[in-house]
Amino acid sequence: MLTMRDYVSKMLGDPTHLEEIAMRLTFLGTTSSKGQCPNLYETDRDTYVVQGYEITDPEALAALRERGMPDHETAVEIPKALLGFAPRD
Repeated sequence: MLTMRDYVSKMLGDPTHLEEIAMRLTFLGTTSSKGQCPNLYETDRDTYVVQGYEITDPEALAALRERGMPDHETAVEIPKALLGFAPRD
C-alpha cells in the first residue's frame, strides 16, 4: 500500500519541501454548525487537507508512531460524518 508520504514524494518530489510549494484549497464541507472546525478541503495537488482536533493523547500518539508516523507529521481527529463531504470518484 502506498503511504501518503510516498504518494506525495512520487507526485511532487521530497515531501519535506512541500511548504515551499503554493497550495490552493477548495472548501468541501464541515460538520460544525458554526463553520469552524472540523473542515475538509480538496487541494490542487489531488490530495485532501483535514482540519480537525489535534491528537494529544500520549497512548494514541505512541500507537501512531509505532505504525510509522514520523516526528514531522501530526494527526487530527475528525467525526466520521466529515468524510461524507469527500467526493466519490
